[in-house]
Amino acid sequence: MLFIAFFTLLLVVFEFFGLLSSRTPRTPKLSPVVWVAGLIVSYAVQLATVFYAAHHQYPVEDWRYTMPLMVVDDRGILTQRADLLTGIMLAMAALQSYALLALYRSVPSQRTLVTGCAVLLTLSVAAPALMSFDLYHYMHDGLLGRMAYTPPSTPFPGEYHFIDLWYGMPATTLYGPLWLAIAPIVTSLGTTLLAKIVALRLFNAALLVALAAGLRVLGMPPRMRAICALNPGLALQFVANGHNDIIAIVLLVYAAAFIKRRIPLLGTGLIAVAGLIKLPYAVLGLPLLAAIRPLWMRVAWAAGMLAAVIACSWFGGGLGYVASLSQIKTSRPEDIVHRIASIVAFALIALAFFGGRRLRATGWVIPNLAVNVFAWYFAWGVPYAIARRRILSYVLVLFPFVTVLFESSFERTWELMVVLPIVAMAAVFAPDKPVTPGPRPRRTRLRKARKGAVAT
Repeated sequence: MLFIAFFTLLLVVFEFFGLLSSRTPRTPKLSPVVWVAGLIVSYAVQLATVFYAAHHQYPVEDWRYTMPLMVVDDRGILTQRADLLTGIMLAMAALQSYALLALYRSVPSQRTLVTGCAVLLTLSVAAPALMSFDLYHYMHDGLLGRMAYTPPSTPFPGEYHFIDLWYGMPATTLYGPLWLAIAPIVTSLGTTLLAKIVALRLFNAALLVALAAGLRVLGMPPRMRAICALNPGLALQFVANGHNDIIAIVLLVYAAAFIKRRIPLLGTGLIAVAGLIKLPYAVLGLPLLAAIRPLWMRVAWAAGMLAAVIACSWFGGGLGYVASLSQIKTSRPEDIVHRIASIVAFALIALAFFGGRRLRATGWVIPNLAVNVFAWYFAWGVPYAIARRRILSYVLVLFPFVTVLFESSFERTWELMVVLPIVAMAAVFAPDKPVTPGPRPRRTRLRKARKGAVAT
């Protein structure tokens, strides 16, 4: 977390002073079909790498091998050939970001877009392993409902006992009361643990399609919708690994569309709903309100939205929800840098809310609002980026690479000590324009003229 906080702060500071490079690499003019095929193949390699890593960790208990989908545990367990696996994940992610940049410059046809998106989503739903235990935790929430805030000590029956074995104790949930209403409905569509996981993946796959459609409603160009629908990073984090942040992100995209159409009631209402899925999204949605004018009306709508989130969270979750949130505390040496980064992130969100300048690098510093930064939290920058196409394209193109770079399941020391600094320094010090030879210095021309005169 120290590395994340430090380098995201570095990017924000350099961009604030106008020193962040804006140059993007060139891409060859190949058919969009070639780039889409590259995205699909590289994504399949990533899923195979996750599967291999999940089945080659040690030491692990025997019960893990009976899980429907094994998980790459990031809690200190070793992985065979870990350096090689991390290298493969990073290389594939870099290829994906490069291919997305090329697609942004050459929009694929509707048939290629639909086919590529369908293949990516199919691979995600059928992914044979996980990088996070969250999908199993969603079973916990689906089975307990509101009781997930104060779970009973009674173990889960049958195959659901994996949840107890993983945590070793009754685990509380940190999600909002609306999620505890959605989870039982979606998980009830499956009769077995694996079927429930597939149901959640299918639900999130539909939401990813809704996200791309929401960008169209917002008036984003086709190339923006293409790099969203064909984004392996989004598919990996929110379909294959099923993180429920995609629900709130979709809600905020449509909230932005309503606010843009001067329907603030529906817009702020959707922001409040997103906050009831996961509380931070009430704050992450504040920059969307910058389109409301005059300022006093914007502040009034924001105050009403936050009050509604607090009231509904209180009545929907009760003291159990408050108690679960109060458990989020850490005391680590690096927290001082992380807290500075979180203050900077909040200040930039407030600045955007009041109509101030928006920075590309803010998309990366925003996840520091969380106590612990996980890879999929980099999607928190999407609501902030919506108002500027340049920032949104920047976030979406780099999303596959950034999320793998900070993926705790494949975290290696050399990755943080070497790759991350090189990437950050390249973003800061890369020249904005290619260096081209200019006219020769005047002194040289005069010297040559004098030699010619003497010879004459």
